[in-house]
Amino acid sequence: MVGKGSGRLVPHVAENSHDPSGAQPLRFNVIYREHARYVWRVARAIGVSDLHVDDVVHDVFLVVRRRLPDFDPQRSMRAWLGGITRRVVGHLWRGQAREQKRLQALPDPVPADSPFESMRAQEAQRLVSRFVESLDPDKRLAFVLMDVEGLTAKEVATACQSNPRTIYSRVRAARALFAKYLEEVGPL
Repeated sequence: MVGKGSGRLVPHVAENSHDPSGAQPLRFNVIYREHARYVWRVARAIGVSDLHVDDVVHDVFLVVRRRLPDFDPQRSMRAWLGGITRRVVGHLWRGQAREQKRLQALPDPVPADSPFESMRAQEAQRLVSRFVESLDPDKRLAFVLMDVEGLTAKEVATACQSNPRTIYSRVRAARALFAKYLEEVGPL
């Protein structure tokens, strides 16, 4: 539609958004129809990937819908849309940079075991559990706390309310029994 006296094409958008110069009200659907491809091209020209360009266009028109009452019809619609597009793209890139920073802070994923390795690990775990269950309670606790959990003899002595020499003795005896057990079981 042509605005009164201006000779310019004034697109229509929201029903309650009026051009103060007395022209027809701006209608969002007309603005979208006439300028969506323009916004898409601008986003691509700025460097937005094919993966994100449709999202950028969507976000631009969400801003347009919200800010349409603030649009000055004396300005160029394309310039206004270009500025909004530039800001939306900047927001996208800042978000991607933050996401990339968070991803880089994560540890590298541990590769999954093959089914064979997983089965071997389960078998080894079952054999060690069977051995540990065969120990008397004092040796079992000392062996598990030192050799499995990695505590020091002093820490184990404190936990067991014993002295470190007794703990060393229990662990030494459990290790000897474990070596004998492994010889009987054979290789995994």
